Amino acid sequence: MTTVSTFARNYVRSRVEDHMAATVTIYRHAETIDFDDITGLADLPGPRTEVYSGKARIWTSNTGSVTVVGEAEITLTMTNVSIPLDASLPQKDDVIVVDANAHDTATVGNTYRVMGVDGGGLIGGARRMSCSTFSDSAFWEDL
Repeated sequence: MTTVSTFARNYVRSRVEDHMAATVTIYRHAETIDFDDITGLADLPGPRTEVYSGKARIWTSNTGSVTVVGEAEITLTMTNVSIPLDASLPQKDDVIVVDANAHDTATVGNTYRVMGVDGGGLIGGARRMSCSTFSDSAFWEDL
């Protein structure tokens, strides 16, 4: 069995957290989804609960896909978000809102949906989440 010293774990966590230049808030919505009988669309889940608010690292994974909806295209991109390992544990379908980002101010206000949460591993530098986001089609905007 391989052991890792407390000093090594603390050092790795400190170095990983030094790269967390963004501030995010993670929310969890109620588990029930109501459907509007008239429109057939899903209403937003009930009230949301704040799960985590604090530092994070946002980084892209260079994967994505284009989905055609009607006559418009929607781009689905994957993004990774890391938070400190000792933060509250996020879950699939939680929502991440970017509050601030010193490295890329264009991401402020972006919203991501958590698709999966990775474990910390042997050393456990950070908790990494695979997230998705949708980009509106240019066809949906008034040109």
